[in-house]
This record gives sequence, structure tokens and C-alpha cells, in this order.
Amino acid sequence: MKTYASIDELLTFEGPGLQDYVTPAELDQLIDGTLAPAVIADRYTEDLVNTTLVAVETDEATTRADLLSWIRYEIDGAVEQRKEIAREEAGQRKLDAIRKVVATEKRLTGLIDFRKAELILEAREMGIQKAAIADALEVSRPTLDKMISRVEERAPQSA
Repeated sequence: MKTYASIDELLTFEGPGLQDYVTPAELDQLIDGTLAPAVIADRYTEDLVNTTLVAVETDEATTRADLLSWIRYEIDGAVEQRKEIAREEAGQRKLDAIRKVVATEKRLTGLIDFRKAELILEAREMGIQKAAIADALEVSRPTLDKMISRVEERAPQSA
């Protein structure tokens, strides 16, 4: 039989962790305060009394106090872990929202660019001067020339 100086030492070297003694629902209850840590401490103590593999040197009162302290520490850790998960999930939702806006903007930009290209070609076919088209688009004449070049490059070539 292994003997440890305290329950803290035993739990550090042998475990088990709090999640081995509580269900997820009980952990929720411990966190929200509807389940007393003493109930879980009783489970640990009963297990310790029934085992022949390990023991602690401290008296029962000290062991129980240390055990309750350890359980509260574990509850605090679970709370912090949940907060971190919630922060990460919130961050991921925010990034997903940003990605959605960017994708929408890209689609809209693509549609706007396509419509501009159509209008530029239609205006050119009507014989409207480049300076007037550039003015309507609120771009410089060289920028319009680049836009026309890109449109013509993309346009299907007639045979």
C-alpha cells in the first residue's frame, strides 16, 4: 500500500480527477451551487476507505478539509475552462461573421464590377466618349482604359 502525506499529494500522484467522480450534470450543479461539494467529498472518502492500494497520513478532519478545498479548486478550474471555451466559441462566431460579410462583399463587388463592365461596353457601343464614361464612373480616363482592357480580355472572342 502506498501512503501519502496528504490527500493533495495522493490526488496529485494517483488521481482520480473530479470528472471521474461526477457526471457532467453534477459538475453543472457543483458550478451553479445546487450540489454541495461535500457530497462529492463523501464519494472520495468512501473510495479512500474502501481501497487497500493507497492511504493518507493526515487525520480524517484534515483530509476532509483538504479534499473540500481541492474540490473547490477543481470547480474553479472547470469554470475557467468553460469561460475560455465560451470566449473561443464567441471569437469563432465573430470570425465566421466577418468571413460571411467578406464573402458577401466579394459577391456584391463581383456583381457590381460585372454590371459596370456591361454598362461600359454598352456605352462604348453607343459611341459615348470615354471622358463622359469616366466622369459617370467617377474614375480617371487611364483607370477607365484599364477597366475597358480588362473587360475586353474577359469578353469571349468572336470567330
